[in-house]
Amino acid sequence: MASSPRTTARMTPAQRRRQRSVRLTVASALIAVAAVLTVVAVGTQSVVWLNVAAIGAVVLGGVAARIVYAELVVARRAHQADRTAQAKAYRAITEQRVAEQQEFAGVMTERLASSVRTVRELESTLVLAERRVAESEQKASTAQRRANAAEGAVSELREALEARVAELAAKADEVRAHAEQYADEFAGTEEAALYAQQAETIVDLLAWDERTRGAVTTPAVRKHA
Repeated sequence: MASSPRTTARMTPAQRRRQRSVRLTVASALIAVAAVLTVVAVGTQSVVWLNVAAIGAVVLGGVAARIVYAELVVARRAHQADRTAQAKAYRAITEQRVAEQQEFAGVMTERLASSVRTVRELESTLVLAERRVAESEQKASTAQRRANAAEGAVSELREALEARVAELAAKADEVRAHAEQYADEFAGTEEAALYAQQAETIVDLLAWDERTRGAVTTPAVRKHA
């Protein structure tokens, strides 16, 4: 009456409950039959019937006990099979979750490494930009100092040129004054004419010297600028 463990393991829970109820019903019926036989034998007051009822009750009780024991074994095996299947299912779910977690960890590690590389590249770019800015500031400072030095040199050259022009103008005025005085004193003489000619020559030379110095100073000022 008991089925094999493999067959029981392949049964659905509804089929197991149906077989369990049938077996328990049969065991209960056997116990009831043994009780009826015992009651009948006691009622007849016959030794033969009492012996038959006793033997029948023992046999039927043993069969019922065997059926209950078989049902208990089957139930335990079915429960064990269910626990095993549940453990396998949990194990499969755990392995799947572990695989998903490892995949997620790999993706996040790769993203983190990419972010770290990006940050390092940005830091390198920032350092290079700061270095270029510092070099540009240094070049601008150097150019500013050169411009200031050139401006100072231009100012000094301008002052020197103005002083030279003033000096030449004073000398020219002095020469003209002497020439006019000498011309007034020795008017009509050849010496006065010669001195006047020499004075004009000196004035022309001074003017030429002034133009020459101005022409020479202008390229120098442009070079400093």
